[in-house]
Amino acid sequence: MIIIAGTLLLHPDDREPLLEAMGPIQAATRSEEPGCLAYSFSADPLHPEAVLIFEHWASAEAAEAHFVHPNIARARACIGSFRRTGGNVRKYRIDAEDAVTGADGKLTATFAGA
Repeated sequence: MIIIAGTLLLHPDDREPLLEAMGPIQAATRSEEPGCLAYSFSADPLHPEAVLIFEHWASAEAAEAHFVHPNIARARACIGSFRRTGGNVRKYRIDAEDAVTGADGKLTATFAGA
């Protein structure tokens, strides 16, 4: 699995228009691209200039296919049409997955069987 996560920083006046413009692109990515488990751009409630990005892909192959799909070209063009001031977006390869709570119901950062 692949997670892509990070923050885009925009002029504060551009955040809501960007999120509105990205809505159809998010919907298309989720519905049209095999292996897309999540694809979300959302407002950071504590920072008026920040947009949080979260993508979850079933495999590296699915993420690679996304990178050449017309939806990513639409997303990049959309983002590029607004006043971006910074940000950082990273990719993560996931080799383990487990519930956040253990059998005892307590939160844990460890993985069962690891």
